Amino acid sequence: MNINQQQNSENKNAVFVANPVVRQLNKVEERAKKGEGATYAGITIKTVFFLLMTVVGVAGYYLAHLYYFSTLEQLNLISEDGLVVTYTANELIFVGIALLITLIFPFLAVFLKKTIPVTGTIYSVSQGFLLGWTIHRCLQGFEHLALEALVITLIIVAVMAILYATRIVRVTGKFRVVMTTLFATVILSSIAGFILYFIPATSGFITAFFDNPLFSIGFSVIGIIIATLFLLTDFDTIEKTVENNLPKKYEWSAAFGLAFTVIWIYLKVLDLLLTLSKNK
Repeated sequence: MNINQQQNSENKNAVFVANPVVRQLNKVEERAKKGEGATYAGITIKTVFFLLMTVVGVAGYYLAHLYYFSTLEQLNLISEDGLVVTYTANELIFVGIALLITLIFPFLAVFLKKTIPVTGTIYSVSQGFLLGWTIHRCLQGFEHLALEALVITLIIVAVMAILYATRIVRVTGKFRVVMTTLFATVILSSIAGFILYFIPATSGFITAFFDNPLFSIGFSVIGIIIATLFLLTDFDTIEKTVENNLPKKYEWSAAFGLAFTVIWIYLKVLDLLLTLSKNK
C-alpha cells in the first residue's frame, strides 16, 4: 500500500485527524516539480519562526506595560478564591483585541491558506501578548511556572518526536479513532457542563464538581494528553506532506499547524502547574 492509499484509508477512520490547519494538507492533490517540494528543514524553520513571533508578543506586552500601561490608573479585580488581578482599562482593551485575534485568525488560516504567513504571524504575536499579560497579571507569585511549563513542553515535543521518528508509536486508523473519541468526549462534557450550570436544579452540583481539585487536575491532564495526540498526528501529516512532494508553499500551513499545537500544549501544561500550585 503506498502513502496515498494508506492516507486515504486512515482518513476514513476519523473525523479529526489533526488540528484544522494541518488537516487541510491531507486533501491537497497538487504536486511540486522535482526539487521544489516541501522539506522538513523548511517546515522546521517556519515553525521556529511562528514560535519566535510568540516570544515577540510576550516581549511586546512587557514593553507596553513598562512604557504605557504602568503609567495609567491601576485597578484591582478580586476573584472568589481571593486571587487579586491588577489591570488598567486600556490594557483590557488590548487584551480583548488580542483574544479576538487568537479566536478568529486560526479560522482565516484554515479557509485562506495563502494568508498563513501573515495571519499566522499576527496570531502568534497576539497569543504571545496574551501569554505575557497572563504571566505578569494573573500569575503573580507563580511567575516561575511559565518557565517550568516551557521546559515540560519542550520535553513533551522532543519525546513525541523521538517516539514518532523511531516508530515506537504509529499513527494508525485506530490511533486516530482513540484521539477523536477523547477529543469529542471532552468537548461534549464541557458543553453539557456549561448547559447544566444554568439549570437551577443542577447548578449547585456542577459548581461543586468543577471546584473539586481532583477534577481540575484530571481535566488538565486529559487536555495535555489530547494535545499530545494531536502533536503526533501533526508529525504524521507533515511527513506525508514531504513524502508526497507537496509544493513548498504548503510548508507555511504545516509549520503554523505544528506551532499552534505546541502553543496549545504549553497553555495546558501551564494550566496544570497553576492548578497544582494553588491546591498546595
